[in-house]
Amino acid sequence: MFRKDGALVQEETAMTPADLEPIWFNPPKFWAATKDMSPQQVDSLMDTLFFLAEIRNLEALRKFDFIGIGHSYLWRPRAGRANEKA
Repeated sequence: MFRKDGALVQEETAMTPADLEPIWFNPPKFWAATKDMSPQQVDSLMDTLFFLAEIRNLEALRKFDFIGIGHSYLWRPRAGRANEKA
């Protein structure tokens, strides 16, 4: 979008909470993944995770097995159930 003086203006999209997928982490998996790390390494990892969550870099967050994205309590069909017969 351009203003009358020709300057480029970036239009912000308004995201509602319904548009955002929640980001959550699994504490037991997190503790297992960080058990051999020093406290400084864990702090650095947490800073990185908070930064990635703040900028909504979901692809980078999905690389961590203790991070979940989406609604964890919604029903999702499993691959095995598709082959079951009623």
